[in-house]
Amino acid sequence: MTEYPKYDHYEKVFKGTKTFLKRWNGGIAIMETITTSHPTLIINVFKKGNAGWLRLACIDPQWIQGHRVWENCNIELKAKVKLKSGETGYILIDEKAELEIHCAAFSSSENLPKKKSK
Repeated sequence: MTEYPKYDHYEKVFKGTKTFLKRWNGGIAIMETITTSHPTLIINVFKKGNAGWLRLACIDPQWIQGHRVWENCNIELKAKVKLKSGETGYILIDEKAELEIHCAAFSSSENLPKKKSK
């Protein structure tokens, strides 16, 4: 029987987000949207000198503390953490900005302008 390596979704999300945050920390972070049908808090980060923005999606947010807009962000993601609800999930923090968000799931993506064809 073939044994496949164990897949850790938390680790994949954590590593990808950590890479993005290295490029975008120091910018302006804005809590843009919170939806109700599939509860999701969207935070967008904009940084001078970077094209586009970083989109952070806190899915099923259970605890939200912080300012709606803050400059010189220094956001960190903690993955596979026991939340106040007892579930395992993610915590997004920015200590200097007094930000703390607990969520059941998380995703991040860079939204960059399309390159022009030659």
